[in-house]
Amino acid sequence: MKLPIPAEEQFRAPAHHERVTSKIGLALAVTFTTCFVTGLISHLIQHPPGWFSWPSRPVGLYRVTQGLHVISGVASIPLLLAKLWSVYPKLFGRPLVRSLPHALERLSILVLSGAAIRWVGPDADRPRVADRRLHRGAGGDPLPHVTDCW
Repeated sequence: MKLPIPAEEQFRAPAHHERVTSKIGLALAVTFTTCFVTGLISHLIQHPPGWFSWPSRPVGLYRVTQGLHVISGVASIPLLLAKLWSVYPKLFGRPLVRSLPHALERLSILVLSGAAIRWVGPDADRPRVADRRLHRGAGGDPLPHVTDCW
């Protein structure tokens, strides 16, 4: 049994409206940026270059940055799923490729979506934080996490 390919016009729910998509995208940009900046701060604190120094006061500042990192990372997951759901009908637009710029746009969406899913998705192939701390002297380092973020 072959399922019919739905037309873009069949998706009439308000969740698929462009305004909703743009608002979710804005919220997703805020959470991704917050997570990236706080992760970069954490990396600089743990592996400081010569020009970087972290203030010793207030004492809980690092804790705040890590809390923001975790909260923004976790908040990114449902936002990313909502964003993908809101643009889902655009995948069924016909013709699939109208021109070279349109093909490049669709390809870039595939790459960006894949990278975003990889960034907030499960990290089964990354070493756990506790393992990194235990094996840091033996060559374990957070490089996979850092390269995923870049």
